[in-house]
Amino acid sequence: MNNTVQIDFLSRWQSVRSGATQLFQAVELLPDECECGDADAHLAGRCSCCGGHKQVSKAEGTGVNCAAILDRLRADIATLVKDFSSLAGPLEMAAMARQRVELRRGVFLAASDLERISEAFERVDHAVMGFRRTCAVPELKRVKLRSTELREQCERINADLEGEKSEKPQD
Repeated sequence: MNNTVQIDFLSRWQSVRSGATQLFQAVELLPDECECGDADAHLAGRCSCCGGHKQVSKAEGTGVNCAAILDRLRADIATLVKDFSSLAGPLEMAAMARQRVELRRGVFLAASDLERISEAFERVDHAVMGFRRTCAVPELKRVKLRSTELREQCERINADLEGEKSEKPQD
């Protein structure tokens, strides 16, 4: 894989990681109670429940909300998976031709990591749908839990990537 493709892919990965962190932070700022019954407004931090919440009021000024972050993150993850799919096949074939087992293992592990990220995102998305249906405290707590799990999964993968980067011999 040439350096430009590698840098592009890592840049896309950083967008996913950043989106997961932004989502976690935005969700954590939301009050657990939603008495207004407007889940979409609550997720955007603009309902009457959020109005008196200092942290949400500050975050609201940025124009960023959970629904917008979810949409961007969905697109970033889909793009990352698609890009990986187009790179993985040729990379694995080249590794097989050269009998490079460690490279093939790396492709497999990267695919597994992407699958775990996609699944963690889907769990967040399902929790958000549940909260939108009921506007109940337990559902919002589930959204918070799932967004925490997604962020932690991204951080674990990033730590692995950083560890591999520091282990590579310098040219």
